[in-house]
Amino acid sequence: PEGSGVALLISRGPKGSPSFLPDLVGLPLSEALALAELAGFDPDEVRLESVSGSGAAGRVLAQNLAPNRPVAAHRTRLRLT
Repeated sequence: PEGSGVALLISRGPKGSPSFLPDLVGLPLSEALALAELAGFDPDEVRLESVSGSGAAGRVLAQNLAPNRPVAAHRTRLRLT
């Protein structure tokens, strides 16, 4: 009936299907990790590399995977600097 609620169940697709990782460079680390998780990466498996020097503290300076390209998140290691 009109005005009643609708429950939706949305599939993430078949396990192992390619995902797309956005460009994480310049984002705060917490936001980059959240987006990586949405793309299918296990947050516990993301490797973080700290560097000292100039640059915005707490922001991603580089990522090892090219953004906006298909990637098998379940078997690919993401490294953020």
